[in-house]
Amino acid sequence: MPIQKGPLTFSLFRPTREAPAPPDPEVLTDRLRSFSFREAVSRSEEKTIGWTGLEDILDRDFSHYPPSRGHLALFCLRIDRKQVSPALLRFRTLEAQRRVKEENKQERLSRHQQGLLRETVREELLAGAPAVPALYEACWFMPQGRVLFCTHTDKICDDFTLLFRDTFSTVLEPYSPWDEAAAALGPEGPAPFTLGREFLTWLWFKSEERAGTIALDRKEEVELAFIRRVVLEGGEGDYAETVVCHGLNAELKEGREALRRSKKIREARLSLKQDADAWEFTFKADRFRFQSMKLPADAEGDTGIKDDEGRLLERIHLAERAVSVMERLFALFFAVRRTPAWTADEIPRMTRWLQPQ
Repeated sequence: MPIQKGPLTFSLFRPTREAPAPPDPEVLTDRLRSFSFREAVSRSEEKTIGWTGLEDILDRDFSHYPPSRGHLALFCLRIDRKQVSPALLRFRTLEAQRRVKEENKQERLSRHQQGLLRETVREELLAGAPAVPALYEACWFMPQGRVLFCTHTDKICDDFTLLFRDTFSTVLEPYSPWDEAAAALGPEGPAPFTLGREFLTWLWFKSEERAGTIALDRKEEVELAFIRRVVLEGGEGDYAETVVCHGLNAELKEGREALRRSKKIREARLSLKQDADAWEFTFKADRFRFQSMKLPADAEGDTGIKDDEGRLLERIHLAERAVSVMERLFALFFAVRRTPAWTADEIPRMTRWLQPQ
């Protein structure tokens, strides 16, 4: 289970401004129970969805582990799906069509008959197909309202936000700090995803300006490095061109050349260090998403010193710290990006950094 063990991949959401206050623990549990996972009523039902426990995936009533943990709410989205092979559906439909034509002594079937037969065959195949369960963990930071949800798949995220809305009367929207930043720059400014790519490109520059050390403020700094993989993109739509660079460190000639050709970084593998803690993750700039995040070693090891709940909460805290550092780094970037110093000072410095050594 990603939140409990192993690398983390997650998207972030936040409630809209019109959302009600988060529920208290008892109401939270009652609402989750009301929309908890239940077996499909019909054998031909293609998808069944509902909540279940995070620490006990069979706990649909949240009786073994309450979802509330102080200021956190922990639960899982379970989706059971049945799938029918297109090839098998086509084969069985042809068999059914031949059988009907022979029984009714028809040479051809109408389109309406063909459609009805295909749907009947599909329902029969679904009734006999096993449902395959999938689990997606969620952590709701109640005071901030932010929700961490463990997938990047847009369709699953849509299912999650719809069920969350029905459960808590709260509409969630994808979170990235550049949405509000782009709005602050006005209609003449860049699109939010463009601002995210500019930030990641600027971050590569800053990571090498002082040998990997970036000051968050006068007393606090982090170490950041681009490692192994950088994805750059330029152009839009059918004219978009993608460059993928691999290497052991940030000295990637292909990446620098792509930057000189006005491409921006869409995603990169980052190494982040703050004090004694170190993270490694792939950062996706378009949507402020984190993939395959390796947490500091203390949270990964099974030393027996911490109980399971303590380790779980520590992992969540460490993931949130990494998110917070990336937000603070973006705040540094935007403080320059929104002023004339961006074109007067910062862009020329980045241009000199890109020049071949």
